[in-house]
Amino acid sequence: MMVVLDTNFVTLPAQFGVDIFCEISEKIPRARLVTVSQVVDELKRLDKKGRVGLSLIKKFGVKVVKKEGGTDDALLELADENRGVLCTNDKELKKRALEKKIAVMFMRKKKILELAGGLDV
Repeated sequence: MMVVLDTNFVTLPAQFGVDIFCEISEKIPRARLVTVSQVVDELKRLDKKGRVGLSLIKKFGVKVVKKEGGTDDALLELADENRGVLCTNDKELKKRALEKKIAVMFMRKKKILELAGGLDV
């Protein structure tokens, strides 16, 4: 199953020490990690959190896909086209994804990753 990573999700390890990659693999076996080039561009503009995020993308072999448009629209389109899970902590993006019936993974209580929107894994 495709798991689409947003910028703020990739920075969680640097912010809160959460091992998102371990959590994802536990909750979604055989997850294929993907992001869009806009996320990589955003990470390059950030400070330490961005550098950590970029190194994690490389370390865990996250595939970077080119999509047209803004970051949020590109992430939604990618997740929707592939019936994937969108990983984000952005409230507005989460709301838009759930309205489109896209499953969302997000962090709760600064340590727990949770799935919403129904998912058959």
